[in-house]
Amino acid sequence: MQRLPSFILLVLLLLMVGVNVQAKDTSPQVLEKMSQLRWMEGTWVGETMMSRTGRTLPEAIQLTETAHFELDGMILILEGVAEKGGQIVTHTYTSITYSVKRQRFVMFAMTQDGGIMDPTFNANDKGVQWRMKSRKGFVKYTVENMNGQWLETGYSSADGETWDQIFSVTLKK
Repeated sequence: MQRLPSFILLVLLLLMVGVNVQAKDTSPQVLEKMSQLRWMEGTWVGETMMSRTGRTLPEAIQLTETAHFELDGMILILEGVAEKGGQIVTHTYTSITYSVKRQRFVMFAMTQDGGIMDPTFNANDKGVQWRMKSRKGFVKYTVENMNGQWLETGYSSADGETWDQIFSVTLKK
């Protein structure tokens, strides 16, 4: 009979500890930071004649970025599709959220060929910038909210100090 009360006490203790170690609700902080990205929501379309290597293309690439929020606004999901001549040449899925624990935005992207990107990501009400190490050094992209348009520019650098523009596009809703 002595074991039953001990067992009940152990269960009660575990339940109390479980209640005390639950994570603090950080959603208000996440939502506040994510509000900086609200302008990105929607479907954006445009064309570019510049490849991601900086070369001028013989045929325009049609770009579409579709952005929407999930989990009551705590995560932004973007789907990017680039088409040339009716064929998809690039297809990416990206998720962006704010980590209260890390005190920074977190971005994760995957391309149709299995490429994974886990860049450094910064944001404010005017735009975003992400950068990461690449095979040839570094790349960074800036997306600005310019008069209701999505202005995206990409740059590459061998040393992370001197940057060459490799991409530019203006998208409209």
